[in-house]
Amino acid sequence: MSIGTQTLGPGPEGEVPHTYIHLQPSEVAVLDAASRIFAAYVASNKVTKANERELYEHAVELAIQMAQRVENRVLDQNDVGA
Repeated sequence: MSIGTQTLGPGPEGEVPHTYIHLQPSEVAVLDAASRIFAAYVASNKVTKANERELYEHAVELAIQMAQRVENRVLDQNDVGA
């Protein structure tokens, strides 16, 4: 992943910094899963200002665990088929 800041041309308020992020495909997959998990929390009215950070961190952790589980299952199946 790479993160940077680029300054765009001046507008009515002056120059506006713009952040760009370049994610690897596996990072995009985890972000997609985490955002869906977090969206489910939002849709079920579980997110408040008090727990927002905790729930999105939990969504990310769950997404990472899911990705690791999938990777392990695929590796296990490849070992069996080899």
